[in-house]
Amino acid sequence: MRRALSLAIDRRVLVDDLLHGFGRVSAGPVPSFWWNADPDLEPLPFDPVEARRLLARWMTGAGAELLADADLIVPVPMTRWRLIRRQFNQAALLAREIAHASGVTFDPFVLRKTRTTPTQVGSSARQRAENVAGAFAVPAAARPRVADRAIVLVDDVITTGATVSACARALRAAGARRVDVLAAAM
Repeated sequence: MRRALSLAIDRRVLVDDLLHGFGRVSAGPVPSFWWNADPDLEPLPFDPVEARRLLARWMTGAGAELLADADLIVPVPMTRWRLIRRQFNQAALLAREIAHASGVTFDPFVLRKTRTTPTQVGSSARQRAENVAGAFAVPAAARPRVADRAIVLVDDVITTGATVSACARALRAAGARRVDVLAAAM
């Protein structure tokens, strides 16, 4: 027996499945996406590029007001070692697509994660904030690109807001006029 759950119930399922490719996405009898809850079903072909573009289109539409006044789009960074291990930064991939769709300048190098932080899974909001406090910085060479700019910070998922808050603090300390946040899910 096939069971399906509408993605409209929980957008976190959509974001996790589309960004990480673990779900089974298929077209249902109606023009919408369905997540197959039956573990016996074979996974359907997954195209991460199309999934990324779809999410970016949704985010561009949802953030149209923010993007209209933005000077720069900046993704939430990860450490160099995590990027090497993972081989992609989902926030940077989304940010690049959003910049392409909106015409706003994309700069993935103005914000750096300066140290490795413990995993946030299972941490309280307070622990998360402590983990990322001071973990992000704008390099001196990038400060002129940030100064007096309206920045849209892009992340894939916001849980407690600790990471984007730490990033926004670093960007504001470097002279950003305004920092808005655009995320695929909360």
